[in-house]
Amino acid sequence: MHANYVTSLKRAHTCGGCAARVSGICGGATDQELPRIGGAAAIVEFQRGKTFIREGDAATFLYIVILGSAKLYKALPDGRRQIIGFTQATTLLGLTGGKTYDVTAEAVEDIQMCRMPSAHLHLVASELSAMGLRMLSLAMADLGRAQDHALLLGRKTAAEKVASFLLLQAPELSSKSAGPLEVRLPMTRMDIADYLGTTPETISRSLWALDRLGAITITGAKGVIIRDLARLETIAHALFGKPVAARTDVTFRVASASVIRSKTWQRNRARNRWGAHLRSKLRSAP
Repeated sequence: MHANYVTSLKRAHTCGGCAARVSGICGGATDQELPRIGGAAAIVEFQRGKTFIREGDAATFLYIVILGSAKLYKALPDGRRQIIGFTQATTLLGLTGGKTYDVTAEAVEDIQMCRMPSAHLHLVASELSAMGLRMLSLAMADLGRAQDHALLLGRKTAAEKVASFLLLQAPELSSKSAGPLEVRLPMTRMDIADYLGTTPETISRSLWALDRLGAITITGAKGVIIRDLARLETIAHALFGKPVAARTDVTFRVASASVIRSKTWQRNRARNRWGAHLRSKLRSAP
């Protein structure tokens, strides 16, 4: 994709063939209403690393993700930041209760979106009741995700956090799904750690622990394959307010203890070697 490449959408049938047409904000609109919605819309594409929404700027445009992903974060005065979410196809960005954006959005991979003026979309939503209700539904979903994120940061173990995160990246999955299921992770380990309130090293250790437990297979830095969805959901159940069955699962506890013992043994062995090296140096010193 080319950075900042913009193409106007002038035909209603273009909206009809959009990848975000069914489950996005336009999902409640009829084919006759699409020209009213898409009349002021444009397709925009940004390269990885490009910031297209900046916290505090005037909320001039709304964006609907078609392809790709972005991270959303809030910044502190001292320069630190907290990632509060990652987008997926059909995500609506830029919706705010005030006149300025309340988050910053940055592409984590090449991204394609439908962009339209905020004033235009609000006007159309006020005229089309189905679209107005759809916007309200999306806003409520955002509130629910914010509540889940607060629970995730405050009450979950590292393994539960990572398991929950993997499920959030593939919301269409269900326990009835058959066979291995691939989950893309276009964001960096640092971004995941920022979102989950931990460190990149903890993210890597937790992923390997889930791999050893048979829940996933790590395919590289940008993806995993879910081998046992039921087990992954069991580990992550605390996110949805259910008992964490994994804590009383003997297999889970034994495997987790095995991973911990292995890591502890490796650390102790390294310390003992270093201690022996220092003692040898001290004895040989004049």
